[in-house]
Amino acid sequence: MKDRRIGPLQLVETLGEWSSGSGPLYLQLAGAISFAIDVGDLRPGVRLPAERALANTLAVSRTTVVAAFDHLKQQGYLDSAPGSGTWIKNVRGFNPSGGVSTPVETVGRNPLYSRLGAQPDGVIDFTCAVVEATPLVTETLEEAGRSVSSSLQGSGYYPAGWPPLIEAVADWFERRGLPTRPEEILITGGGQEALMLVAAAYIQPGDPVVVESPTFPGALDAFRLLGASVRTVPVGREGTFAEDILEAIDARKPRLTYLIPTYHNPTGQVMGHFERRRLARELKDRATVIVEDEAMVELSHTGDPAPPPIAAYHDGGLVVGSASKPFWGGLRVGWIRGRTDLIRRLRHFKTVFDMASPTPTQAAATLLFQRADEILAERRKWVVERREAMITALEDHLPGWTWDEVGGGITLWVEMPEGSATEFAQVALRHGVALVPGPFFDPQSLHDDRFRLPYVLSPTAIIEGVARMAEAWDRYRGATDVSSRPA
Repeated sequence: MKDRRIGPLQLVETLGEWSSGSGPLYLQLAGAISFAIDVGDLRPGVRLPAERALANTLAVSRTTVVAAFDHLKQQGYLDSAPGSGTWIKNVRGFNPSGGVSTPVETVGRNPLYSRLGAQPDGVIDFTCAVVEATPLVTETLEEAGRSVSSSLQGSGYYPAGWPPLIEAVADWFERRGLPTRPEEILITGGGQEALMLVAAAYIQPGDPVVVESPTFPGALDAFRLLGASVRTVPVGREGTFAEDILEAIDARKPRLTYLIPTYHNPTGQVMGHFERRRLARELKDRATVIVEDEAMVELSHTGDPAPPPIAAYHDGGLVVGSASKPFWGGLRVGWIRGRTDLIRRLRHFKTVFDMASPTPTQAAATLLFQRADEILAERRKWVVERREAMITALEDHLPGWTWDEVGGGITLWVEMPEGSATEFAQVALRHGVALVPGPFFDPQSLHDDRFRLPYVLSPTAIIEGVARMAEAWDRYRGATDVSSRPA
């Protein structure tokens, strides 16, 4: 049996919201570990973290971890020996062909997706940056329900996308300063599928990929799933600098370089015009494919237009976009813009993935594009109202926490004054609020002094959620000697 170890943070990712139930904490912890073993997320031979290290990461007492381990030993799930630690036994009935396959084991249990579709449980969810439909979106989608008959022609299979929607997306890029022909657009089942298509088309196991740090965890999952070797460049208070990106490209020779230049997720920063032009100019002699994620590009707080894509200065890359943030996440409509030869390659992968995206949904998205200006004005008011609620609540309840003011997006990248975000997230969950700590946004699990806080819930829920965070913060600081740990 192969001897493998799992670190405290990786185990926390695997267990998910283990402490959101009822009953003694040690039994909740034991139940979460046994469930992970039963479904194959934790496999025989894996050695668990030391009790004290795991207790610190879970923000519980060492006694709780010891009691959970003892309970699992009595049930036959775990074994231990002096000097050798604790490991998972080959439980009778374990199905070695079930559970998670080897490639998927490289992907963290992404907390951004763990609560999607969750039943109401009293937890205020600050994990997902997912917007609800505004009144104009609802009105337009109701209209679409009565007028999708135009899309019900022929077989309904359009591997590149429904032609009217392709035209709408191409025109949208044209108006943003990037001339685009219909054959340079591929419609996808949302932004995440777009990232998976790009990863599948370009990455082989071991291929280097450069990303920003922090970055969108969904992209990290896509690249890890294909076996990429992920390296990072830092995001500063003025966005990512071209010099840092170029140095990483020269050092790593990556197949892909993934960037979020406008309203960066999670920091909200914007790469300036000068940096975009400089990067584009220097890319001409480099083989990497730039992948720009523009999911947040229409979420300006002021109405000022976003900078043109990097592709407007260097048309050798790919631009990924989505209708989820400006319109509504439930549409599951995204797109990729690129040179015709690149789109042709990606269309083959799209056909293998799901044949084609649903045509009625694309017809509905086309109607939304026709009303985009008024819908985006409404969305802007919706976002700004919630941003102000979040900022006011943080200033009132957590005055020692800080963040950078940004001009767009739907998240704050919040810094704690001390302590571990991973540990605090465990305490916060036990106070009824779900958070994603900074390490989930970095392939090396950095930024453990940060949280991404989306402001997409109602103002009332945002205020209540921050109040619960403040209660958890008081408990965390009172129960934990945070001053002795690096922030």
